[in-house]
Amino acid sequence: MHKKNESKKAPIVITGVIIEVAWLVFGVYKLEQFKAIGIMTYIIALILVFRVYGKHTNYAFKMLWMFILLAAPPAGIVLYLLYGSKFSSIFVRRRFKSVYGLFEAIMPDDDDLLEKMKIDDIRAYGQAYYLSNSAHYRPFSSDKVEYFPEAYLALERMKEELIKAKKFIFMEYHTIENGEAFDEIEEILIQKAKQGVDVRIIYDDVGSLSIINKPFKKKLKRDGIKTRVFNPIFPIMSVFMNNRDHRKMTIIDGKVGFVGGYNISDEYFNITHPFGYWKDAGIVFRGKPVDTLTLIFLEMWHAMKKGKKDQEDIRDLLNQEDLEILDKTIETIESDEKAKPCVKVEEKCLSIIQPFADNPLTEENVSVNVYLNMIKKANEYLYITTPYLIIDDHLRDELAAAAKRGVDVRIIVPGVPDKKFVNRVSKSYYKSLVKSGVKIYEFVPGFIHCKIFISDHKYAVIGTINLDYRSLYLHFENGVFMYNTNVINKMKEDYEDTLKKSEEVTSRYFTDKNFLTRVWHGMLRFISPLL
Repeated sequence: MHKKNESKKAPIVITGVIIEVAWLVFGVYKLEQFKAIGIMTYIIALILVFRVYGKHTNYAFKMLWMFILLAAPPAGIVLYLLYGSKFSSIFVRRRFKSVYGLFEAIMPDDDDLLEKMKIDDIRAYGQAYYLSNSAHYRPFSSDKVEYFPEAYLALERMKEELIKAKKFIFMEYHTIENGEAFDEIEEILIQKAKQGVDVRIIYDDVGSLSIINKPFKKKLKRDGIKTRVFNPIFPIMSVFMNNRDHRKMTIIDGKVGFVGGYNISDEYFNITHPFGYWKDAGIVFRGKPVDTLTLIFLEMWHAMKKGKKDQEDIRDLLNQEDLEILDKTIETIESDEKAKPCVKVEEKCLSIIQPFADNPLTEENVSVNVYLNMIKKANEYLYITTPYLIIDDHLRDELAAAAKRGVDVRIIVPGVPDKKFVNRVSKSYYKSLVKSGVKIYEFVPGFIHCKIFISDHKYAVIGTINLDYRSLYLHFENGVFMYNTNVINKMKEDYEDTLKKSEEVTSRYFTDKNFLTRVWHGMLRFISPLL
């Protein structure tokens, strides 16, 4: 068994954050001793309250920050600037300034396909139209997709496809552990790099904080593997880490794309068992839909590049290797090649795969809206898996409304939590949902990490998006919307099999809790946007 590469950076960074915030708050309180500065502090806090109230953002965020600013103005001002305002993401915004939107400019709209969808299924058309016109991720007519009900199956297929790589391998993950699972992948990557394959990896610094260190990155570089770290953190000025890269994808030669809830870490493949049996899932698809993943990765890759200058054209930003990849991507996107006949599902031939991503630096909450579209349009059933259930009033009301109109709404959550406090917060949301008719199940064998929505036999979303505030509003995420593809029934069968291994806990939450419990749950839900 490979020994985990534990980094000593994590406790240093956490200590650094605590010292930084405490020092800043103490400094503001000391300054407040001067009467004029004290008055000015309260005026600034009041101005910020009105600023928060006027923002087009989630209501729960507004309430929390308004309370903090009014309850403790000096500390509230510091905390808001560090964690609640655009200032908190200043470094990330600066990195994305020169690249965001440039890649989407080369993605042509497919009005013909959308019109076909409009005739075929108005519900699928609505979701696809939103993703195409508001989020700028086009749909593709394709059915070349395979579902993996377990992460280890995806890992085995990924290794098979990596061995076949001839041009490039792009991998982007929130967490990469220098452990047994990655060892197997690393051997293939090193061999491919020696063969001239362009191998690149992006990982999130917070997500891999305790399991990767600098020698790991240097070793990859020596082996010919290019690596970039999303928003690196430091013991000093590490408070700017509210937005993280939570995406998970592998792209091979622009032909094969893997997406799912799993990271490249041993626990996801049940090599280790810190939280019982780990249930995760993913998909692999082929053909033109992979072009979207390629562009999503390239955007992040160049956003993390040091020493960039603002560019007006995407070609000014790219090196020769990326220009060749880009030209090939444009060629496949704009080709007039007719799609091959798809597998018929319920006597319909139109099948759609639509990869997408979410960028928290914009005001378009793509993840939230994709999920809301799924909830609002469900007629027969809506099956959901999520590791966390920490939602705002809008999502809660829509889930409740769906159940009240007769939709069979079921949510599977972990039976063994990975974060006990977060799990307590999740459970504080159960009562209002079950009273509306939503059924909640806990996965008995351990921790369920899949992020899946399945509805009415024909619609599904799979990817990295948890039902919590961070995934929905603060992190960089990615997913895939599918309509009428051959794997949706397989996903449903896997869901029903998972239900057999889960315990329905709905009945536990019909009874009103005592007063103190209700107050405690209210407090947990109030602070939930910070988790």
